Amino acid sequence: MLRAFFVCFIGNSVFFSRYLSFGHPNHKNIIMQLRLVFCCWLSIVTLWAATTDVLGQNLTPQSNLPHGRFLKDTAQVGQPVQYSLSFKHDKNIQVVFPDSSHDFAPFEFVRKAFFTTRSDSLQSMDSAVYTVTTFELDSLQNLSLPIYVLLPSGDSLAEWTDEDTLIIRNSVKIQENLIADTIFWQIKTEFNYIYWGIGATFLLILLLLANSFLGKPLNRAFKLLIMYQRHKAFHGSFDKLTNQILKNPSALGLEKAQTIWKKYIEKVDNIPYSTYTTREINQHLPDTKLKETLQAIDRYVYGGIQPNNIDEHLQRLLKQANAIYELKRSEIRKS
Repeated sequence: MLRAFFVCFIGNSVFFSRYLSFGHPNHKNIIMQLRLVFCCWLSIVTLWAATTDVLGQNLTPQSNLPHGRFLKDTAQVGQPVQYSLSFKHDKNIQVVFPDSSHDFAPFEFVRKAFFTTRSDSLQSMDSAVYTVTTFELDSLQNLSLPIYVLLPSGDSLAEWTDEDTLIIRNSVKIQENLIADTIFWQIKTEFNYIYWGIGATFLLILLLLANSFLGKPLNRAFKLLIMYQRHKAFHGSFDKLTNQILKNPSALGLEKAQTIWKKYIEKVDNIPYSTYTTREINQHLPDTKLKETLQAIDRYVYGGIQPNNIDEHLQRLLKQANAIYELKRSEIRKS
């Protein structure tokens, strides 16, 4: 179109100059001036058209940014949720989508579904849907993923999506304002103050004598005895529950075993493990294998993903409980 415009303009200018040349000879100077004005105007128009064309080419976008978003706005802790990732690009370039080795924090990768590339004469569209889950308790959690563009030099350029936010709902409902409807009946009892007074005095004297002669050894032996009885009861309950889970694996059974384990080490170590999350427990007990076990149980309980080696995870919990027990006994004996 620009070439046609110049051809038409030059033709009209030649025609107009020739038309004026047929006039009176005194008009020769006027004709030369008009030709000079036409040439200047033609140069200005040509420069403007070329500049506009170059700027228009430079402002044309060469590629689009990748687009990523969650397919639902809200989810519960441990519930799998889908994240759509797409990228429209020049058909002559190659792109690579992130796989399971990518860090999806605060989410965890579950699986990926990749769709066939769609192309036209100029551009291609690649897309995939990721299934992720989270066990974090933050109410708002964000995710942004990169797409790697392969350059002719052999390097790659990461193009990131904008962050998309997922709202996490708390699945635990707290019932308030409970009203008790139990009726209590007061029963009158007789109390023998004389006998109870004599018995209390005798017991007090025995305690004072025992404390004077035995003191710390007696207190230490008593603590060790209580710890042993508690450890023995824990072993019996945990072993029985382990056999039931191995015969009939279930998320409820594994959650119950984890709860028994937390309450026991809480009593031994005097730390409220039953109120801690997996991350907080790992901060107090920095063991990589134990962290894998607790995360596997969380995936089974909250996400329905059953681990393959349930027996190994249960034995790891038991081993950790035994280690805490032995460490505490050693501290009491040295005190």
